[in-house]
Amino acid sequence: MMEDIVVRLNTQDADVIANNRKEFTFYFENPIVLKDEYDLIVKELVCKDITPPAVSVVVLSDVSVVFNTNYGFESTASGFYTFTDPVSQGIFVIEIYQPPGFTRQARITSVSNMGAYAAGDIINVPNSGPSEPTPTAANPLLFWNKSSASGELQISIDSVSGTTEYTEIALNIKLDNVNFKDVNYMNTGRVYTPYIVSHNPLAKNPLEQKYPTLILVPQIIQSLKLIINNEYDLGLPNDGIINLAFILQKKYIL
Repeated sequence: MMEDIVVRLNTQDADVIANNRKEFTFYFENPIVLKDEYDLIVKELVCKDITPPAVSVVVLSDVSVVFNTNYGFESTASGFYTFTDPVSQGIFVIEIYQPPGFTRQARITSVSNMGAYAAGDIINVPNSGPSEPTPTAANPLLFWNKSSASGELQISIDSVSGTTEYTEIALNIKLDNVNFKDVNYMNTGRVYTPYIVSHNPLAKNPLEQKYPTLILVPQIIQSLKLIINNEYDLGLPNDGIINLAFILQKKYIL
């Protein structure tokens, strides 16, 4: 009877590490040869220093409307409008209001998802908002109607003064460069690369969590790639380490 195959992968020992430290590829001097179907069973997961360091972010006080673009709202009703920057995905809530003795103006009342900006950036808000024919809850800026003669409203990132502190971090680990029996594996994310284990820092033992049953089909494995997906969409910190061990257990049909 053939013995189980034990595979240990330590991110420190990866042959290729992506610049964003989300993907770690390991090449094998001696390929793993599977002549039958094997269950992949995760046996050990050790995570060290995986919490990202604090990062600087833009907060509301860092943002302003560019003065010489703040007009032309005669056909825009007073109220709140949400704009998502299609480039950096920042979310801006803009209030159109009318001060006594002045025409309608815009001001920023809240911002979110602002990690991708730097001081000096300028964001242009389209005059008519998205091009869908009818307003939707997902695109409330459709009510926006700034006059074309006034040009687009511009938002300025004046500074970056906020800080995001990360505490605990949850992550999922996917395994690529393998062929598996997809009829036995279901991924609600509809991503072909399978998840093999989850890590929850609040759990006493991360391996107590459920993870998909993965059956590998006959193949020759010359490399494996770990793909790290955490809740902040960040890769491992430079000092972060993941040590993963799994067993390939031959399936026997009685």
